[in-house]
Amino acid sequence: MRPRIFALTLAMTPLSAGTVMAITPSELPPGEWQLFSLDGAEVAYRATFFIEEDGRYSGWAPCNRYSGQNGAAWPALSFGQPAVTRMACPELAAEQDFLAALTAVRQAQSKDGRLVMRAGTGPELVFLPLPAAAPAPSPAD
Repeated sequence: MRPRIFALTLAMTPLSAGTVMAITPSELPPGEWQLFSLDGAEVAYRATFFIEEDGRYSGWAPCNRYSGQNGAAWPALSFGQPAVTRMACPELAAEQDFLAALTAVRQAQSKDGRLVMRAGTGPELVFLPLPAAAPAPSPAD
């Protein structure tokens, strides 16, 4: 299994009231992040984000899996156009909005236990950590 990191050191820029801090790998909860809001509006669909030590990222958009590579040197972000599977679903418009916002992101930070990604004056994505999956019961249980 390749080593994974759940984020690298990320930029620290004040957003608003609340605790804002740079992220180090040991401070970020392990696992995937669930999209909570896009541009201040809570989302009703599922979209996730995960990043590895080498800058590869992946997740679920509302309909499809996506993946790509951070093209910038940390702490900057430059995701570019991700590779995306091509399944249809009722949330395709939401998926296009999410992926457009994700590709516009240029910085990320930790704020009150949330992962906040921003594109300067553009969209803001707020992610919450997904709970770790419970281990499967052993056959003796």
